[in-house]
Amino acid sequence: MLRKSSSLVIWCVAVVSICLAQQNTYDPERRMFTVYSPAIELLPSEIHNKPTPVVPLPDQLVRDFADGAQMMITNYSFDVVYFQGTKEYQMPLYDVYNHHYILYMGSNESMAAIYDYMKGHNPVGGQPCWHEQHPEDDAESACRLDSMASASRCLAQVQKQDASTSAASFGGAAGGEMRNNPHVFPGPYGIPVPNPQALMPVLHFINTRNTTAHELLPDDLPLVSPFIQCPCTPERKFDYHNGTIDGCVPSPKFSCNEWFENSRNPGCKLETYTAGYRCCEDGVFLNGRSHDPQGLNGLPTSARTTAYAKMEFYFRRSPTVLDAGHSPALVQFTLDVTADNTAVEKSKRSVGNIEYTVPKCPAGTPPQQCIHEVSTVVKLFDVTKDMYEVDVVHIVGHVHSGAIRHQFINATSGQMICDAALTYGQSDQPGDERGYLVGIEPCVFDPPLKLDAASEVRMVTAYNNTEEIGGVMALWFLMATYTRT
Repeated sequence: MLRKSSSLVIWCVAVVSICLAQQNTYDPERRMFTVYSPAIELLPSEIHNKPTPVVPLPDQLVRDFADGAQMMITNYSFDVVYFQGTKEYQMPLYDVYNHHYILYMGSNESMAAIYDYMKGHNPVGGQPCWHEQHPEDDAESACRLDSMASASRCLAQVQKQDASTSAASFGGAAGGEMRNNPHVFPGPYGIPVPNPQALMPVLHFINTRNTTAHELLPDDLPLVSPFIQCPCTPERKFDYHNGTIDGCVPSPKFSCNEWFENSRNPGCKLETYTAGYRCCEDGVFLNGRSHDPQGLNGLPTSARTTAYAKMEFYFRRSPTVLDAGHSPALVQFTLDVTADNTAVEKSKRSVGNIEYTVPKCPAGTPPQQCIHEVSTVVKLFDVTKDMYEVDVVHIVGHVHSGAIRHQFINATSGQMICDAALTYGQSDQPGDERGYLVGIEPCVFDPPLKLDAASEVRMVTAYNNTEEIGGVMALWFLMATYTRT
């Protein structure tokens, strides 16, 4: 029996029309629940890049886990939707693009603590430089709650202020390219959620409406919206002397490996930066329109697009350890093609730039030969003292539209570990938007793939470069458990 939660009453009072359109639901027989974010309203070309208020989980779900049993998330998916009346529709990527998301789930108190912590570090509290990371900051200890790479460190800092704070985190750089690929984990593995009561989404959405030709002709391939790569518009103020964009120190730090530095990739330095995440702050308008306090910029209210994040989770109640004594709890590790942790000299290592620029191929190059390929070798972990055995159960890559190959290879044996199948849309239908990357198939290992923590892996990524593409990514997310050997 499907149960509808009444836990949205608190914010439904203020936003009645929204709550008439959607409700969080719980299906105990299927062991799944659905949660919607608050409404995200965007004007043409506007960016939403901040956390939303905390969202309660369905009441009955919370009661079912009030006995202290552990929830293990075994499958989850994320999509962007809109409503006409009470009917739900999938939002086309050519209207709203999900750049990425990160979700936190745990007790009401933990979610409130994380949200309050972020108030001092992001636009929730009015700070314009919530992503700022100063040059003297140690990248290994930097705290960014909007980044899966530093989420665990951030949670540790929050716990220093409140020892009871604990949470599960999901997502990271997962974006609109993954909307057709749920995150399914083989049993008995999953992501443990301590005291599931509420969820706090950090959402990075871009209004792409009317920036791509989605009225398709039979042989006409529309251009993907240029906004999905976050071009740095003339309104962005670059101060090369102080190293800032719009008065803020860009974060993450620019940190490319030696290959990217030697090739003078424009995405690796502030002085040559033209597009990407560092120009994609909350409230920015990518069509060059200034932000005004009313948020309309002379446009009618009807110009706004209203979107919701829709998150579905499947779960089971689980013991805390397996029979062999190993934990089934999965931890996410992120690897970046722009990083390098193999150099002997620490000064030559790179923690990764997250993004880079695909340069346009030389004039006169046949289109079929316009391919920009990057190949990087990294250690699975930067092991210095302890040695670990890693059991990998799920690997998924992350690239942007324009990618044609994304591979994860054992650098020692040459064995292909994961050759990501990339799916491009073929129509004007939501979920199949022609020209857009709409699926990145994961590699699932059952039984787990065993790797030594010191293993070296090669990441190979190729993009079509008939035109320059700024702000692209080439990442890998590994869901694994590890034990000390």
